[in-house]
Amino acid sequence: MADVISHGDIGLATLLAFVRFSAFFLIAPIPGNGAPPTARVALAAGVAWAMAPGSASSMVGVSLVGAAVVEIVIGLAMGFMLTMVINAFLMGGEAVGHQMGLSSPSFIDPRLPGQYTVMGGAFFFLTLAIFALSGGPGRMLVLLYRSLEFVPPGGPFAPPNVLEMAQVSGSVMFLTAVQAAAPMIASVFAAQMLLAVLARAVPTMNLFIEGPGLTVAAGVIGLIASVHTFAPLVDAVFIERMENLARWLLM
Repeated sequence: MADVISHGDIGLATLLAFVRFSAFFLIAPIPGNGAPPTARVALAAGVAWAMAPGSASSMVGVSLVGAAVVEIVIGLAMGFMLTMVINAFLMGGEAVGHQMGLSSPSFIDPRLPGQYTVMGGAFFFLTLAIFALSGGPGRMLVLLYRSLEFVPPGGPFAPPNVLEMAQVSGSVMFLTAVQAAAPMIASVFAAQMLLAVLARAVPTMNLFIEGPGLTVAAGVIGLIASVHTFAPLVDAVFIERMENLARWLLM
C-alpha cells in the first residue's frame, strides 16, 4: 500500500521528521518569527536529514496521513513549551514596566505576538540573547534528537498527561516571571515608600515631577543589581523545561 510506512524506510522517516521539525521551528524561540519562512524550512530539512536515518529502524506500520498529524502535534507542542519560557520573562518585564511607570509607551513589534512596553521587549530580547549564547540552540537540537529516540517517526505515540503539562507549565511560567521581576519591583516599591515618607515630611514637594524619575531610576538600579542572577535563571528554566519535555515524551 502506498500510504503505509514500511519498516526501516529511511526516506519516509526523514519526511516525517521534517514535518515534526518544521512544526517545531514554526513557533520555537530560535530562529523565531523574525527568520524568513524559507530559512526555517531549510533548517528543518537539514536537521531532519541529519537525524532521522538513525531512528528509521524503530518504525512500525502506520497510516502516512495519521503519522504526519502526530508529527505536527509533537513539533508544535515542543515549540510551544519552549516559547512559554520566553513569554514568562516577557511577563516579568511587563510587570516591571507597569511598576516603573513605563506602561504607556508601548509599541508593536512583528517579532512579538502582540503590543508590549519597552521593558517587556527588553526582557524578551535579553532572554533570547542569553538562551542563544549559553548553548541553548545546541540543547534544542539534542531535544529534537531525543524526541526521535523516544517517539520514532511513524511509531506508536501515547499522549502524555495534558493536565499535568498544563499545571507544571503554568506554575513554572508564573514563578519564572516573579523571579525575573522581583528585584526591580522591590527597588521600585522601596522608592515609592520613600516618596510616601517625603510626601508626609515635605508637603510642598511636587511628587508628580520627582516621582516618575525616582521610580524609573530605582527600577534601573534593580535591573543592574540583578544582572548576575538573570542569566543563570534563564539557563536553569530552559534546562528544566527541556528535561520535562523529554519526560513527557516518554510517558
